[in-house]
This record gives sequence, structure tokens and C-alpha cells, in this order.
Amino acid sequence: MTRKCLIIILCGIPAVGKSTFAIDLLEKLKTTEAELRKVATTLVCFDDIIPNDGLDVEYQVSNPNDESKRHGIWKEYRLRILKTVDEIISKIVKDGAPFLTEQPKQDDGTDDIYKYVQMKVQEQFKSSLQKCLKTNECSCSDSENYEMWTFLDKDVLNNTNFIFILDDNFYYKSMRYQYFQICRKYSISFCQIQINCPLEVALIRNRSRRKRVADDTIIDMATKFEAPDGNSKDSWEIMSIQIDGSKELTEDTWLAVFALVQKAFSHPVPPVEVEDHLQKEESRLGCLKSIIHQGDQTLRRLISEKMKMNKEQGMPKSEMKVQSLKLNQARQEILESLREGTVTPQLSNDGGDIEKELRAIFNQHLDEHMKV
Repeated sequence: MTRKCLIIILCGIPAVGKSTFAIDLLEKLKTTEAELRKVATTLVCFDDIIPNDGLDVEYQVSNPNDESKRHGIWKEYRLRILKTVDEIISKIVKDGAPFLTEQPKQDDGTDDIYKYVQMKVQEQFKSSLQKCLKTNECSCSDSENYEMWTFLDKDVLNNTNFIFILDDNFYYKSMRYQYFQICRKYSISFCQIQINCPLEVALIRNRSRRKRVADDTIIDMATKFEAPDGNSKDSWEIMSIQIDGSKELTEDTWLAVFALVQKAFSHPVPPVEVEDHLQKEESRLGCLKSIIHQGDQTLRRLISEKMKMNKEQGMPKSEMKVQSLKLNQARQEILESLREGTVTPQLSNDGGDIEKELRAIFNQHLDEHMKV
């Protein structure tokens, strides 16, 4: 029997109630229909894994202004979470396909980051698996020293399904799309739940949190947030709902949530259709050449807009020169990512959305690396 697996993306700006909702969802899954009770549900909360915005305390004290380093390590943590989830799902579905994610870089202590993230996510998975086995009266769940994957080969797990709840801001579509690609790779299920609340409510809640986020960060994220598009039948985000986090959740809301979960389980993401190898490669190269050409033109235009704005704001010439170098560096890095396929604009059939997509990619790149 094929085991079912579902990734639930839980997104929204800070302090809208995502983590509270995630915990409530875990509890309600234990008391819902029998089909969903036989699920090992793993909650992966990014805030619990990525410490101090991606840097340890010692590094922050000695390098308080190193923004590019901070964003680089923050991105590294996110990549490691993605890769670890990919690895676990690969084991679950017994798929020997190569990993979708990029390979680890061997510098800046990323091996330590990878081991730390892998340990944290695997601990969550192991705990959820043990609870599920115990709920289904499996005696092997009492063993504390078993190899992590031993019982994935046992008949007792053939009727066990798996849910991964990923709790993060996920404010760019590209962040969520990476997990959709994993679902398509293994032909498993995918859905999204966006938690909303008025910005002023989020700001008030944030001030009473133990781990506060800067108000400017929340406002900036709310401005940039790319909400899931569940209305388009052609969208990869069709399995999506939005929930008002400023109010107490009603029974109807929970019914809608479980209806989405059941529907997603029943409609796994279909794999990419296999085409003739030569035809596929020829088509890929032609498309890549077109994207890189259009991308270069679009990025140059965006840089011109940025420099014009800097000039109008009275930026000194010396600083303008530095900004120009940074922006062109960003252009080269994005073009290289396009060539390597690590960044793929999600285009409409007529290619008309490429400037919109590249603008979002460009701005995201500046947010994460340049702070321009």
C-alpha cells in the first residue's frame, strides 16, 4: 500500500497567530475522523530552528552590522530545512530520485548548520512517528534506541500517512513554491493555509511576544507579502484557504480546514509529464536562452530605475558608485541562477509576466543579500 504524505504550508506575517493555529491543528487532528488520526504529523516551526535571525549570539556581538553575513546564514538555515524535509519524504515514499535541493556548500560552517537543522527536524519527525505508533497500539513505539528509519519498512506503517506542517512567514511565493516542487517530485499532496489579521493587530500582539520582531520588519513584510492565489484553476496554489487570525476560530472554520486537508490528500500533485529526451532538452535550451535574454534586459532596466531614484534622493556620487557595483553584482548572480536553473520565473503561457516575476526575484535578492 502506498503511504500518503501531505505538506501544509502555514504562512502569514509575524504575530498573526500561525504558531497557535499550528498547535491547535495538531490537537484537533488527534480527535478527528479515523483516517486523519492514523497520521504522523510533524510540525516544523522555523522560528524554533533558526536562532537569532540565523546567527549565534557570539557572532552577533562581534559583528553587529554584518547584514550580508546575517542574511547569508539565514538563507542557509532555510535551505537546510528544505533539504532535510526532502530527505525525510524521500525515505517515506521510498523514492531514490536525486534531491531537488542544491548541494551543501563546504564553507562558513554550513556543515554544522546542516547537522543542527537535520537533528532538529528529525527529532520532530521521530517524536510524531512514535506518538502515531503508540496511538495505533504498536509495541515497537516503546523502543527509544531504534534506528530512525527501521520501522518505515514494517507492515505496521502501511496504513500510516504523514503530514508536515511548515510554520513560517513564507511571504514570497518562491519560498512556498520550493515545497510544491518537492510534492511534485514525489507526487505527494500539497496545500496552504494563510493566517491573516489587520496589520495594527499584529503590531500590538508583537509587542507582548517573548521574541519580538521589529515593527518596521512586520510592516515591510506585510507590504511585500504575496498571498496564495487559490482562485485560479491553473494555479499551483489552488489548494489554499485564508483564515482570519484576529478572531476566535469557529467550528465552520475548522470544518473548512479539514475539508482542505482531506481534499489535498485525495489529490496529490501530479508529476511532470515525461517527454522525449531530445525534444525536452531542445525546448529547455530555447526557453532558457529566451529567459536569460529577457531577464538581462529587465534587470538592466530595474537597475536604471534604482539608480535614478538614488540620484533624485540626493545620494552622493561616491555612494552611487558603490550602489551601482552592488546592483550589477546582483544582476550577474540572478542571471547565473537562471542559467543553473536554481531560479525559475513562473511565467504565463505568453511569457507576459516575466518582468513582474524578475522584479520580485530582484527585490528579494536585494532584501536577502544587499540591503540596497
